[in-house]
Amino acid sequence: MIGSLSVRERLLVKGIVEGQSVFDSALNAGYPISTAGSYPYTVLQKPEVKQNLEEMMEKAGIGTMTLFKVHADMLQATKPISAVVGKDASTSTMDFIEVPDWTARGSALNMGYKLKGLYADTSVTVNVESHEARMQRLTNKTIEAGSGE
Repeated sequence: MIGSLSVRERLLVKGIVEGQSVFDSALNAGYPISTAGSYPYTVLQKPEVKQNLEEMMEKAGIGTMTLFKVHADMLQATKPISAVVGKDASTSTMDFIEVPDWTARGSALNMGYKLKGLYADTSVTVNVESHEARMQRLTNKTIEAGSGE
């Protein structure tokens, strides 16, 4: 599959798998700075690039099943807090209790909902009509309704 990708696409995927941000991977792959913030996301939607990225992630040990396991663990995340004061534990804390880490769990839930496409579409279409156009439209409807009698 790797043969069907351009040199830039291969370098973009390689950088991402190595842990670079998409932006840094794009710059290192030779994409101009003016497009490095957005165009790589378009490139990553190409089926052959997606497949190559998935294959490289599997080889690097960060395949789908590994990600699922980490995600499941994150949904059960806990953190130690001081049992005496009820605040986050520090080096001087003597007694600890484990409590749910709601920040980590919330991030995991958010990620899961996004991956499954469970968030409602937040795009809104607004049609703006001038007062004059609305009055004309309503007047024409009134006239048409009256002429049918």
